Amino acid sequence: MRCLFRQFLSKQTDASLNSYYRALGNGLVTDASIRQALALQALAIVPEALRQEPILLSVDDTSIAKWGKHFDGVGILYDHAKHDGKSYFNGHAFVSLTMSVPVLHETAGKQQIRYIAVPIGYVMRT
Repeated sequence: MRCLFRQFLSKQTDASLNSYYRALGNGLVTDASIRQALALQALAIVPEALRQEPILLSVDDTSIAKWGKHFDGVGILYDHAKHDGKSYFNGHAFVSLTMSVPVLHETAGKQQIRYIAVPIGYVMRT
């Protein structure tokens, strides 16, 4: 939540990080409703002139090794990118979904299409 707040939510509203934690804690706001609201806000910033441009969805899985014995959710993972004979390790796998939307950006007097990446959701897998 902190990363999502720092990267996106804090730029959209004056609400504090604690406000988001309280909202999640009362059960009225769910992860799904936050993801939907983020996607709708991301789509809302696309200018009319760029509505036909592609919207990109990126999925990233990052494996994080853990050496301690007392981590919640640690499991034996396979790292397909390792080629040193040690492809299995203890750790977490974080999966993120990001939506990149087109916006117009002016550089040296010329307007160019740039993409803004909006984090939509994260999941920790073991």
